[in-house]
Parts: sequence; C-alpha cells; structure tokens
Amino acid sequence: MTPSAFAEVVLVVTANAGLAWLATYLVHSTAAVGGAWALARWTPLAPNDEAWVWRVAATLPLATATAQSLGAAPSLMSIDLPAAAYAALSNWRISGLLAAAFALVPLVFVVATARGAMARGRILGRRAAAPDAVVRDAGALARLRSRRAPRVTVSATVPAPAAVGASEICVPADTFTTLPLDQQRSLLAHELGHLARGDNFWMACAGAVAVLTPFQPLNRLARARLGAASEKAADDFAVGLTGDRESLSRALAALVSRAPPAPGAASAAGSPIVQRVERLLNPESERRPIRASRHAGLAFAVAAALALAVAPAVRMSPKTASNAIDWLAPSREAPSARMRAFRESARAWRLHGTRRAA
Repeated sequence: MTPSAFAEVVLVVTANAGLAWLATYLVHSTAAVGGAWALARWTPLAPNDEAWVWRVAATLPLATATAQSLGAAPSLMSIDLPAAAYAALSNWRISGLLAAAFALVPLVFVVATARGAMARGRILGRRAAAPDAVVRDAGALARLRSRRAPRVTVSATVPAPAAVGASEICVPADTFTTLPLDQQRSLLAHELGHLARGDNFWMACAGAVAVLTPFQPLNRLARARLGAASEKAADDFAVGLTGDRESLSRALAALVSRAPPAPGAASAAGSPIVQRVERLLNPESERRPIRASRHAGLAFAVAAALALAVAPAVRMSPKTASNAIDWLAPSREAPSARMRAFRESARAWRLHGTRRAA
C-alpha cells in the first residue's frame, strides 16, 4: 500500500536523518574507543582512571553524535550525506526498511534486558538476610568511608560475592562463612568498592549501548575493558580500606574455580583472577599507579568531548532529501496530483502548529 504524499516525505526525510546519525555515531564511537584503547595501552593510568576512560568512551559518543546530528552542537568538520544515499532513500520502500530496522532496536533492547534480568534472577536466587557478624563487618567497612551500611544478603545459588544494584552485597550461603574472617572482610571491601564507585550503573550503561548499537562491535570491547578496569579498581579500594593485600589475593584465588558472576552484578570473580592476584602480591611489578587522579572522570569527559567536536559530523539536508523524491523534485515542469496533495497536507500541518502555538 502506497503511503500518503505527506507520509512518504516524512518517511524519506526521517530515514536520511537516521542514516546521517548512524554514520556520525560510527565515526565518533570508533574515535572514542580507539582513543581510549591507545590511552590505556600507552599511558600508565591507575585502574580507577582507566575505568573512567572506558566509561566515557562507551557512553559519550551517543550524546555527541546525537547533538551534532540535530545541529545542537557545533562541529568543526561537517560532511553532507552523499548523493547516492539521497537517491537510494528517495524510494519509500527502501526508507521504510531502514526505518523498520531502527524501530526494531528498542525491541531488541527490551528483549535483551528482560533475558538479562531473568538470568540474573536465576543466579542470585532467593536471598535472605546475612548473618549478623557479616552485616556488622560490612557496616564497619562502610563507615570507614563515611558511607551508609549496605544491605547484605546470602543466597544458595550465587557462586561468588557480588554487588547487586546500588546498595546490596550478596554472598554465597554455603561457602562465604567458611572463609577466614580476614578473607571475608577483604571480599566485602571489594564489593563495597563496586557500590561506592557505581560500577553496576556504568556496566549497565555500557551494556545497553552495546545492545542498542550492534553495528559497532567496538562497544563490546569497551564494555569488556571497563569491566576489567573496574575489578582492579575495586581491588585497590579494598586494599586501601583493609590494608591487607594477602587476604584479598587468597580470597580471589579461592574463587578461581567458581562460575561467572550474575549478569549485571559486579563481582570479585569478574575478571582474570591470576593476573589480579599477581598484581596484588607484586605491586612493584605493576606499571600503573594505584592512586587515582582527582577529578579524573570530569577531565576525561571534557577532553573526549573536545576531541569528538573535531570529529566529522555527517549532516542531512531535509530539502535535499525531499527534492530527491521524483514527484517532488523542483525540476518537474508542472506539479503532479501527488505534489499538490503534499502541499495541502504541509499547509494544514503548519496551520495546526500555528493554532497550537497561539
């Protein structure tokens, strides 16, 4: 069924705008992730600073690409869509397919989120209040950093201690209390580090971006590197809180044979254990400093935003997109019935907008 003249123009212009955004995002995200990789590879960043680099690289391009595509942010390099794109998308069927593909992305995101929540629920299982001694230890550690005591729960199905949400630590019911007290305390401090740093929120953001942008495989790299840096930063947080590297390394070694952590929950078992244990036991061999820079996140975000402002923005001209439609092209000698119908619809739309504004 052929759409109305007005709907056809809106469909074609929207598809061209979506293509322009897609091209801009690919440029920005590739530059951001590539820059983050180079910075982390060649600069001795503390794990907390490296985590901020990957946080910015994973999330900022969505904002900068959208702002530049909408013309809400300046771009030092602006490139128009090629004429071939306008010509191809002037066919409403092709534009409709592209629009349908964009419309499916939120559905895929909802399905992926639901599946992740179900998997997380299966792994975390039914949770009950932790023993009083464990709760007291977690509260005492939190007070050392002037934080509210987290909710501490136990589960028969969770394979390793995990930070859940924004204020909960879940520990295995069968094995956690069998560990020596110093190792329990170190693991609680590690998970408290995840809560204090907001790792679950940032991992969820990076995961959402990776799901929403399947055409950009580098986002999966950014999420993986963010997870690894976050685990090391949480290790540093725990050592700074307890002052005990050996207990944390022994506790991590005890988790080597355990299953992966719950999806969406930061966990002490979330990255290569051997590398982290070696780093804890031999800090002098680590080329990266332990102490993070102050205001690192803000500095990285500002630097990345300025760098991406130089990256090319692909622009779409609504006039060019609409003129590419055969029956609407200005080169036509006389307006067709479809053109007249479009003009009537556009006039009615403008009149409606004027009345609403009044």
